Amino acid sequence: MPKFQAANLVFTYYMIKISDLLDTVFFVLRKKHGHVSFLHVYHHAGMVVVGFLACKFSLNGHFVLLGIVNSFVHVVMYTYYLATALFPDRKPGIRVKKALTLIQLAQFCVLLVHEALPLFQPSCRVQKFWCFALVVQYSFMITLFSDFYVKAYASPTKSKPS
Repeated sequence: MPKFQAANLVFTYYMIKISDLLDTVFFVLRKKHGHVSFLHVYHHAGMVVVGFLACKFSLNGHFVLLGIVNSFVHVVMYTYYLATALFPDRKPGIRVKKALTLIQLAQFCVLLVHEALPLFQPSCRVQKFWCFALVVQYSFMITLFSDFYVKAYASPTKSKPS
């Protein structure tokens, strides 16, 4: 792929990440403050920063996997959101929400390994600084999403009083 096409794709991905951040604005405007968690804000703001840095400093094939994997995850998530909006009376059960969170966790695990590999290969010409920064970022995201998963799905449910 010519560098110009890659640059256009990375820039398009960056613009999509900015629109994803608008989720937070819409939650606040709709007074859905329960949806505006540290995880949500950090993730979406972080993706805008990562997208900007990718556009500015790092237009190479190694970092494009982030956009591909993340775009796939978002297609799955937004398909779920669309289905629940179109068919509110047929909302899928908790298993689907759990699966979506697990898909997000898998995404970060795959990307963490992908970014860590060049750090252990001295002859690899990929920029090690960005790989290291993304390994730290993905480790933090795995921690945040794991914490969310445990709190939302793995903790015992409280029984309702009779």
